[in-house]
Amino acid sequence: MVIMKNSSRLKEYIFKNKFVIILIIASCIISTILTLLAPVLVGDVIEKIVIWDMQSIAKQILLIACMYIGVFILDYVSIINLSKLSSKIGSEIREQLFSKLHKIPISYIDKSSYGEIVNKFSFDVENICLAIIQGASKIIIGIVTVIGAIIIMVKLNYIMAIITVSSAPLMYFISRFIVNRSKETFKSREEIISKINGYTVEIINSNKTVKDFNYIKIAEDRFNKMNEELLEDGKKAQFYSS
Repeated sequence: MVIMKNSSRLKEYIFKNKFVIILIIASCIISTILTLLAPVLVGDVIEKIVIWDMQSIAKQILLIACMYIGVFILDYVSIINLSKLSSKIGSEIREQLFSKLHKIPISYIDKSSYGEIVNKFSFDVENICLAIIQGASKIIIGIVTVIGAIIIMVKLNYIMAIITVSSAPLMYFISRFIVNRSKETFKSREEIISKINGYTVEIINSNKTVKDFNYIKIAEDRFNKMNEELLEDGKKAQFYSS
């Protein structure tokens, strides 16, 4: 429920920029289609080399070159617009966080460390922006690639297509098992990263006090302990997700 709620709230930020979203989706779809069709044309060129039809081969090679140039341009357009979109969303989230900061009760500030609050404004928002840049294009490209690959396989060899499609439910359950196992480890890793970032900010900002009260060794030991926890959770998260 929490994940669904957070996803719906993020959608509100994303779909405020409908034109940019349409441009990104269109760029990703067309780029993926061209990427899938290019190897098919390369196969046709290889077949025509056998019969030595140079005129058709030249036309095909020129078409393939244009397709790859188109892929490069479309990928550039999608990446640039995703970066602009994520920056805009990050700015809006930070503005709302600052506005919220003036309304939250004092009890919340007392319970939370200074570094933890700073972490929410900086690192957490950056993670959201990074997720938008990396995740949005991958989702669109993944869907189009699967559909396009199945269509091409049906045309080339329907038996291969049937085998691939029939194995999809098995892959789904395996992927779901891996996601469920890795979700908790990734969550734990992010929590520790948040603690480390917050703790680091506090220690650096209180550098003079730390030295005056001879707290350096204790601070180092505490940091090393959190770092070891991060290492363990990071190993588990990467192992399950790989």
